[in-house]
Amino acid sequence: MKKNVSLILASLIVVAFVGFFSYYAYQQAHPKLPSKFDTLKVAYQEDEITNLVSIDLADAKGYFKQNGLIIDRKTGLKNISTFVLSGQVDISQSALAASLAGFYTNQDLQLLAITERYPASMKIVSRYPEDKLSQVKNIAIDRPGGTLQNMFSVVSKNLGLNTASVNYVVSADAQGTVTLLNKGTVDLAFISNYDAYKSIQSKGNLYTISLDKAYNNVDIPMGIVSTSKTINQKSGDLKKYVASIKESIDYFSSPFHHAEMINFIVSKYGYTKEDAEAAYDTIIDSTGGVKFTADESMLKDIIQSVKTVNKPTSPNRDIQQFIAQSFK
Repeated sequence: MKKNVSLILASLIVVAFVGFFSYYAYQQAHPKLPSKFDTLKVAYQEDEITNLVSIDLADAKGYFKQNGLIIDRKTGLKNISTFVLSGQVDISQSALAASLAGFYTNQDLQLLAITERYPASMKIVSRYPEDKLSQVKNIAIDRPGGTLQNMFSVVSKNLGLNTASVNYVVSADAQGTVTLLNKGTVDLAFISNYDAYKSIQSKGNLYTISLDKAYNNVDIPMGIVSTSKTINQKSGDLKKYVASIKESIDYFSSPFHHAEMINFIVSKYGYTKEDAEAAYDTIIDSTGGVKFTADESMLKDIIQSVKTVNKPTSPNRDIQQFIAQSFK
């Protein structure tokens, strides 16, 4: 009799544990959503895959909705800091050179979080192999003093560029840059558009420079930027956005989700599996070790670049004023 009672009790305990973990798993997969949602307007470059992945995955996994947010996206904006300043968007998620240049000319721009150490999707393409980059004369940029010129300023020493003799040539878009490279009008360029880069690969007449070489011991961080006015008005929503993006990148970076993320990149953006693997690796490297705090030490290279390239009128502003204190 006692044996039967023990078996029954053991069975009930097992059933209870199974029931509890089943309920917990269900809750994790089907979290209760808030009854009210706030809309946040976000600007970002549409061909920067790390931004796309972090935002698209946060959408797909429901992280924004779990945090009570609806995201109104504004894409294809070259100088997205101006859209933040004008109030057309609440935040930008992009490279930080333009925002820092704006800050140093007394614009109200503040950094909420650093999301990656360098733009992972930017391929550096050259007419010369790595051991002959000192021959580079003309470099393609999006606009004078813009993000690309600042990026080349940071990596120039690693690439062995002769900066004293370099000219910058403005290109309208990624496909236009490919044309300039093929014609020999420019010798070096950053390419972030997938279709443009595939057209380069198919011809095989240009060289892709190792990102390990370019970004060795330097940081060109990307981050989330807003204004003090918006921070005062929407601090809670901004923190929820940052938390959602962090959760998205944490999920993406987990080795347990590797195969899922490769399939996500292939199905979402039309990458080949080989290119998706390469994109995955660079994103992991770029976001690895980033704690989503605004770390002044990670800004030092791009600060120096902005001061050199943009020659701002107020270069000695305290960088701590650029970092939103409530987000540290």
